[in-house]
Amino acid sequence: MNACCFTGHRLLPDPPSEEYRKLLSALNRAIEKAIGLGCTDFYAGGAVGFDLLAAEQVLRFKERFPALKLYLCEPYTGHTKSFSAKDRKRYDAVREQAECIYMLAPEYSRACFKARNAYMVENTDCCIAYVRYTKSGSSQTMRLAQKSGRKVIRI
Repeated sequence: MNACCFTGHRLLPDPPSEEYRKLLSALNRAIEKAIGLGCTDFYAGGAVGFDLLAAEQVLRFKERFPALKLYLCEPYTGHTKSFSAKDRKRYDAVREQAECIYMLAPEYSRACFKARNAYMVENTDCCIAYVRYTKSGSSQTMRLAQKSGRKVIRI
């Protein structure tokens, strides 16, 4: 097992709330667990919220584990146009440090996010999932990972 993807919601608890600190702690434990299972390659979906937080944490772990690699899977060209200035700055900093960026569609379509999620599951052995709502793309991605026989670490 060497590759792990992330799936999770765009809306997160507000920092520095206790709920946010618990999420961050659980995410770090999940990343440590994936590293312990042999994962060195991490795929993040390029959205604000959980994707961005997970990518930032992988880069922090890379300071201790230089062999780690971060891959960004962007759903379509220009997907960051709707990001706030603060989130775009964070995302650009992550993008600059990514090993590789996969652009999965040249423009927006109704299917581009689902295709991005399927790509990440197909190319990984493990999925770290932050799923709180059953009717969501994150929930669909987690179920796809489970049905595909991937190890799912749910936080």
